[in-house]
Amino acid sequence: MGDPTAETLFLPAAYDWLWTATVLLAVVAVVDVLRRRTMAPATTLAWTIVVLLLPLAGPVLWLAWGRRAAATSAASDS
Repeated sequence: MGDPTAETLFLPAAYDWLWTATVLLAVVAVVDVLRRRTMAPATTLAWTIVVLLLPLAGPVLWLAWGRRAAATSAASDS
């Protein structure tokens, strides 16, 4: 066989990329939540907490489901 450390040579770099992508995704989601002026303040606060406390799932939930719910809620209010 080979050197076992050679197989995990790029593992730390992969973790760096993963965390960088997670942080960027969270920043994009928080900025998007805060820019929605049509949402109630309590809803904005709740989504911001969800995005920040669930590092990967929170931003994905907001970008996949929360944005549409906020847009349809704003459309039905006007």
